[in-house]
Amino acid sequence: MSYKRVAAIAVWCLGCGSDPASPDARPVTDTAEAADAPADAGPPTSVTLTVFTTDGAPAATGSDVVLISDNGGPWTPVSGTDGVFTATVVGPRYAFARQCADTEYTEAWIFHLTLVDGTAIRDVNCKRSPDTATVTGAVAGVAEGQYGFISIGGGFGTGRPGTNYSLKARRGTGTLAAWVAPSAQPRIVQRFLIQRGIDITGDRVIDVDFAAGVAAEDHAIAGAGGGSLEQSSSACCLRGARAVFF
Repeated sequence: MSYKRVAAIAVWCLGCGSDPASPDARPVTDTAEAADAPADAGPPTSVTLTVFTTDGAPAATGSDVVLISDNGGPWTPVSGTDGVFTATVVGPRYAFARQCADTEYTEAWIFHLTLVDGTAIRDVNCKRSPDTATVTGAVAGVAEGQYGFISIGGGFGTGRPGTNYSLKARRGTGTLAAWVAPSAQPRIVQRFLIQRGIDITGDRVIDVDFAAGVAAEDHAIAGAGGGSLEQSSSACCLRGARAVFF
């Protein structure tokens, strides 16, 4: 599927992005306008926008405001249930607009498509599932000048030497992924740890010992034009990155 996702509004919470405990996880957005399509309308066609929370659960009813535009026409509200918003268009062009507001963050996205591109979109909103539990634990195997990063069930926390981490995880069975990196940039992954099949039915303690993990390995990746990834200007932000295979 090929469509254009245009940021209409993005009001970021103060302080996000610089603290390793709250990384900026929003995607890079293509702001180019959708290419013009033929104006010939077709038969009525059902199109769907499915919205999930940041930790993968279906978005709660009423958490997002969604509009539809059929072939450049006026914006019309679309009602949805459990994150599923369905409308009928004749096309060939159509667009969904979605707005989400949280305590310290508001966003709006517009998706421009043609019926040839597809009739179903999946997106992630700005909210977390309300059905979460608190996961805490001690962090071992982290030296001075390093952070331990821990994630499970859509939650994210950090631990320094001699401290505990704490995060909110979606209830259910999940995978704990944890890695060690320097406390200062560039934060190249040095060790990695995965624990699968962890049940989160309520608040619980999960200690993390990176001695049980594996060391990251350096692998050369060829870039476009024959250069290495580190030499490719189009991949400047990945310079020094390491891949962990598991």
